[in-house]
Amino acid sequence: MKRRRVLGSLAVTCAVLVAATLVFVNVGRSQRVPKAEAAPIEIATTLPSWNGMSLRDTAVQWAAFCGEEHPTDMRFVETTRQRAAKLLDGAKVDSDNACYAVVLHGNFVDTMAFMPYGAQPPRGTTMAFIVRSSDGAMTDFGLNDLPYADLDTLGTVKAIAP
Repeated sequence: MKRRRVLGSLAVTCAVLVAATLVFVNVGRSQRVPKAEAAPIEIATTLPSWNGMSLRDTAVQWAAFCGEEHPTDMRFVETTRQRAAKLLDGAKVDSDNACYAVVLHGNFVDTMAFMPYGAQPPRGTTMAFIVRSSDGAMTDFGLNDLPYADLDTLGTVKAIAP
């Protein structure tokens, strides 16, 4: 009899704890504020250029090198190399000069990458690279499948017209 009461009390206590946990979890969800819709991205009317080659020219040229003749959703943001490298590939780099972080979408295959014999070349639906502001030199490059929705954490994002 005593054992039945203890087991009954234990079952009721567990049920109350489970119910309280569910209420707590759901209260947290209902208090979350949905993220506001992102503002439309402004199309850049002027683009940085170096020696007659614009940022758009560089982006389109590298996309073509990787097999994508018509990249979509080309965006860039003016920032520093440390911040851009951390966001784009999680890397810590050796300089922190002013730069442009550029992201393009399409179907890319880097057939020029150095790779072991028989290995598949790097591929991805997103191309991300960093261009030094002072001279237009590309300092960092990569392909992956990440959307980079948080590119705006680096600064004002601008679109590059196709």
